[in-house]
Amino acid sequence: MFNKIKYAIDQIGGILLGISALLILFQVIMRYVFQSPNNWTEELARYISVWGTLIVSGLLVYEGGHITLDYFYEKFPAPLKKVTSLINNVLLIMFFTLFGLGGYRLMITSTQVNQMSPGLQIPMWIVYIVLPISGVLMILGLVFREYQKKKEGGIKQ
Repeated sequence: MFNKIKYAIDQIGGILLGISALLILFQVIMRYVFQSPNNWTEELARYISVWGTLIVSGLLVYEGGHITLDYFYEKFPAPLKKVTSLINNVLLIMFFTLFGLGGYRLMITSTQVNQMSPGLQIPMWIVYIVLPISGVLMILGLVFREYQKKKEGGIKQ
């Protein structure tokens, strides 16, 4: 079940980034070949790129794919690695929670003031809803990663 969810998130992210690339290509062709640029393609490509990036961020957290500075961590003894990992995970959960809550507040505020995107004229809450979604996905990615580590025997020396 979990592998199917990982696969689905991976595919959704890839499709969104592919659509974004096609929109940018379309924009370049319209601008330079036909001298008739479309403003909506640039804005839509930007929103889709952000959505694609943030949707796969939870998967990257699960896979440990984000940049880490582990030079000193790798030199720590096992007990210190456990403490450091715990502190790191608590801080990450706090950050992901604040990220999600901040995105939720932004989404609610944009709904209350009826904020629309400048080019597409779509409600901005549609753009902002990815923030709380990705916050939850990143927390779930971290929880599942730690669960897998525990199942596999924890941190080794």
